[in-house]
Amino acid sequence: MRLLLAFVFIWGVAQEGDRYVIDAPASRFTAEVGTAGILSMFGHDHMVAIRDFSGEARLVKEAPERSSLRITIEAASLAEVGKDFSEDDRKAIDKDVREKALEVSKHPQIVFRSTRVIPKSTGETEYQLEIRGNLTLHGVTRPVTVPTRVMIQEGVLTARGKFTVRHTDYQIERLSAAVGTVKAANEIQVSFMLVARKG
Repeated sequence: MRLLLAFVFIWGVAQEGDRYVIDAPASRFTAEVGTAGILSMFGHDHMVAIRDFSGEARLVKEAPERSSLRITIEAASLAEVGKDFSEDDRKAIDKDVREKALEVSKHPQIVFRSTRVIPKSTGETEYQLEIRGNLTLHGVTRPVTVPTRVMIQEGVLTARGKFTVRHTDYQIERLSAAVGTVKAANEIQVSFMLVARKG
């Protein structure tokens, strides 16, 4: 089922530049997971919202490659929000995602630490960045690349992007139904829109 979990983003390492504090209620973090298996046409795609996270960004305008972003997301805050499920279905899915797939009691957070930030294009108020780093999820650490668009307006930083992770890469159980004939697709599509305020 789609999961995205507790996790920490860090662009760069230096504590310099303008500081922006993440406004979680104004932000959005989701994970989408399709269906697979011989009866996948009878299954429903999943949309999981990540609701509990915090962090800060530091933007070095004259040298974006030295910018940084840190975010911590709590795995237990993931919740199914797909429209194809009843309230009871959502509760059952949430329980399986947290206990079987993510095992949040063992792995309460997901952490991403950048190893390199590559500016693809820059402007007065907008930046296209490619963030490379190591993502630790479900106790496994692997490299990921996150294309990100950053905009600055009146003291507010907005970052948008999406990337893909795979259940198998992080040894996450692919939840199933109907004796395994319908199960979560291997790929998890992660999307985010982060709002941070200068402070």
